[in-house]
Amino acid sequence: MYPLLSVGVIALRGAGAPDWKRSEAGAPDWKRAEAGAPDWKREAGAPDWKRSEAGAPDWKRSEAGAPDWKRAEAGAPDWKRSEAGAPDWKRSEAGAPDWKRAEAGAPDWKRAEAGAPDWKREAGAPDWKRSEAGAPDWKRAEAGAPDW
Repeated sequence: MYPLLSVGVIALRGAGAPDWKRSEAGAPDWKRAEAGAPDWKREAGAPDWKRSEAGAPDWKRSEAGAPDWKRAEAGAPDWKRSEAGAPDWKRSEAGAPDWKRAEAGAPDWKRAEAGAPDWKREAGAPDWKRSEAGAPDWKRAEAGAPDW
């Protein structure tokens, strides 16, 4: 049973994009701009509190009604108000973790192109990423990206 399942998965991957994505004619009606925003998305369907300022919650109408933590002077946590409250490793370069301090702390494969994993080098990239010819049909601009 499992071998059949894996064959099916491989077949699906190779199939590319669904038909409705390949051509404008196949796009569902609700995806076409002129046809079909649902009724609730049109202006008539907007909730009352979105239509006028009168319907907005009290705390949004005036600064006095805003929660304490939303007021600039009162609600910021101590560590955000001044540099003194910042964690030690953020205050000075000396306190930063070793791997953040200098290029020397970076992993070997990040220091030079030679150390990069094989799959990150151009030669190790998947075939469809190496050349336009290998890209799936639905990824090529001329072949069938939907107009929208």
